[in-house]
Amino acid sequence: MSKKAWAFYSSAADDLVSKDANRSFYSRIWFRPRLMRDVTVVNTRCQIQGVDTSSPIMVAPAALAKLAHETGEKGLARAAACKEIIHCVGPSGMSQKPD
Repeated sequence: MSKKAWAFYSSAADDLVSKDANRSFYSRIWFRPRLMRDVTVVNTRCQIQGVDTSSPIMVAPAALAKLAHETGEKGLARAAACKEIIHCVGPSGMSQKPD
């Protein structure tokens, strides 16, 4: 990644507001399992707003994704599709034609 790209992406994290808020929030959650479950076979498939997905996570839109890699949002979309994970497209990506 070029120095200019790194400066762009890393500058958003300089104030650490989100990191501090997340740490504060998660420190208030106490995980106390009440029973043991067999986890030898795990299935993460689920539906998010009626859409089947392989895992309960999503790929969020990335600002100027091409700064990080030449494939940009298209690369993120292809990777998400390959793993059957939902990819949210940002407003600027809506006008691009798919390959």
